Amino acid sequence: MKNRDELNDALKTLHCSAKKEITAIFDDCPDKVVRHAALMKLPAGVPLMKEGQHLDYVYILLNGTADGIDEQTYGVVYIFREFGSGSILGDFEVLGEISEYRSTIVTSSDGDVLRIPAEVYLNWMSSDSRALMKRSRMLIKDLTLEVGVKRKYALLSSHDKMLLYLCNRYKEEGNGREFRFRDTREKLAKRLGISVKTIGRNIKTLEEEGFIGHESGKITMDPEQYERQQAYISEHLVETNWNLEEGTGKHGFI
Repeated sequence: MKNRDELNDALKTLHCSAKKEITAIFDDCPDKVVRHAALMKLPAGVPLMKEGQHLDYVYILLNGTADGIDEQTYGVVYIFREFGSGSILGDFEVLGEISEYRSTIVTSSDGDVLRIPAEVYLNWMSSDSRALMKRSRMLIKDLTLEVGVKRKYALLSSHDKMLLYLCNRYKEEGNGREFRFRDTREKLAKRLGISVKTIGRNIKTLEEEGFIGHESGKITMDPEQYERQQAYISEHLVETNWNLEEGTGKHGFI
């Protein structure tokens, strides 16, 4: 980037609850970080990193989304997490002095990404205890939440996993109106770690129970169905101490 103002303008495009924390980390970053940082506009389907690939860069998603993909399970592609605005990718390996990426992450929508060379990022964090402490707190908070959510999620049936996922998606994107999910059955199967056949059975069951609609091969939901799902979660999932705020796709189990 040409100057610090350009970096600050890029950080202003963040749309996440951690915007203030991330901006604070960059407040006093060295000029070398500014010079080596690159703003990239990427379409969907671009691999940011591949498991086993040499660690070259740290990426910050300013806007848009990316999928964390596991291709090791019996040849089945499983989306273990969706990353959204504010996600910092690759620095876990950098701070752990791991020379290779530990996961595959691919953009799932168009978006803007800030890219910083791994060596420059490590030198910065090694020399700036304040920035390192702020980032460490973010990582610990994120990992603690993720472990807790995955533990609870493992207890759910495929029916309840799917219902909870749809309920959270509607909460994030529905805006109190009828909402049509773009995900195909194959994409849902990858996100939830269950078979396409099971997805099909659950769609039929959820529709019969009045939790969702189905139109032209896509799942639909309206405010009334959303409220019905919330009531079900409160009544049947309360024993797992499930918190809807924890179960969001971008920062939770997906």
